[in-house]
Amino acid sequence: AYAVSKNFVKWYSSAQAERFNGRGLRIVSVSPGSVDTEMGRLEEAGGAGALVMDAAVPRWGRPEEMAELFAYCVSDKAGYLTGTDILNDGGVVASLRERARAAAATP
Repeated sequence: AYAVSKNFVKWYSSAQAERFNGRGLRIVSVSPGSVDTEMGRLEEAGGAGALVMDAAVPRWGRPEEMAELFAYCVSDKAGYLTGTDILNDGGVVASLRERARAAAATP
C-alpha cells in the first residue's frame, strides 16, 4: 500500500502542475529516505539500516536536512521548480539500482 500511495503522490505532482500553473502555484513532492527520527528508526527493524549504510551517503538523514529542503521548495529561489518529485534519500535508490544492474550483468 505504501508504494502505491507514494507513486500516486509522485504522479499527482506531475499531473496537476499544469492545472495550477496559471494561478502562480507550484506542486512539488518530496520522497525522503530514512530519517533519524523515532518513527524513522522503526524502519531499521525492516532492514533499512543496511540499505542506508550501503548508500552513497552512508548515514541516516537528519530532520533539519529535510526541513531545509522543504524551506527551499517553498522559497522564491525555487520559483522554477514544479511538477516533480525530489528524491532525498542519500543515494539509497541509486545504490539499489546499481547493485541490481551489476547483478544482472554478472554471468
